[in-house]
Amino acid sequence: MFNLLTFFMLAFSSLFSIVNPFSTAVIYELLTEKYNKKEKIAIIKKSCLTMMIVLLLVTFTGLIILKFFSLTIDALRIGGGLYLIVLSFRMLNPMRNQKELHPSTKKELKKGDDIAIVPLAIPFLSGPGAITTTIVLTTQKPNTFGLLILIGVILLITLITYIILRNADYITKKFLKPSGIKTLEKIMGLIILCIGVQFILNGLRGFILGIGLV
Repeated sequence: MFNLLTFFMLAFSSLFSIVNPFSTAVIYELLTEKYNKKEKIAIIKKSCLTMMIVLLLVTFTGLIILKFFSLTIDALRIGGGLYLIVLSFRMLNPMRNQKELHPSTKKELKKGDDIAIVPLAIPFLSGPGAITTTIVLTTQKPNTFGLLILIGVILLITLITYIILRNADYITKKFLKPSGIKTLEKIMGLIILCIGVQFILNGLRGFILGIGLV
């Protein structure tokens, strides 16, 4: 029971921090200024559904992909951990924001493209970081119930993301405001940094045990 609870906390904290729906809410507000309420709700539903499908698909096919490319679980943990560390530095650096749009890109997207899938669902909600983390989590689940917990975490994060995006206007302009969002992003960046380091340590431990050094 303790292992399952620990895995739930790890899965939720890591995935939620990387999905980071608060930052996506800012982008969502910028891209949907000229949409009516019905269109906005449709965009949110499609974005969240796409994110959920992508992460669930990775959950069930991640290990198959590893075997296809002859990658070891420990290699994925180390590689995934390094990627998360780089991602965390981008979030912690106040001069850079990994979820931003070039002005010309924003104008192009406003001309009628399906912004629900690109860029909201991919890469903002379910980008390389979320996909890598999901695959790594599938390798760290304690038992069969761990897979059910990971699926539950993905569904829970999808629901939370939907609620945050539905209330994006209030959250970005009245509740958190720009300064609050930046502070929250730094906290999430620190969490991701710690998780990335832990992934690397787990990978190194597995590698050392595998070659019989310990």
